[in-house]
Amino acid sequence: MSFARTGIAAWLLGAATVWPLGYLVFFVAVVAAANPSGFGGDADLPISEGLLWGLHLATILLILMLSATYFFNALRNPRIPDEKRSFWAIAVLVGTVVVMPYYWWCFIRPIRSVDGDSGDPSEQSV
Repeated sequence: MSFARTGIAAWLLGAATVWPLGYLVFFVAVVAAANPSGFGGDADLPISEGLLWGLHLATILLILMLSATYFFNALRNPRIPDEKRSFWAIAVLVGTVVVMPYYWWCFIRPIRSVDGDSGDPSEQSV
């Protein structure tokens, strides 16, 4: 079993997966809200430039870590047929933040049956 299919870890991975897309929206909003001080001049950002750089670099590092996590997950995930594992491994590297949320939803998200049982034998009580 993959670590990410165990309840809370899967949801945390999902939250980390949507962060880059949310950050993109935030970044565009911050840059659009900048008050230009003239043609070719510096713009006044609504937040500090240092904070923006920090968020930007943290997001880049997160994307690199997510890419590695999803790549290795795609190679070992039992929910993916053997003949499609290479495709998904390459897809998450090439498509990164666009493909990863879809991959998470289809192959990592914990699935609960109608009676609330996840179908995972390790989560069943004796």
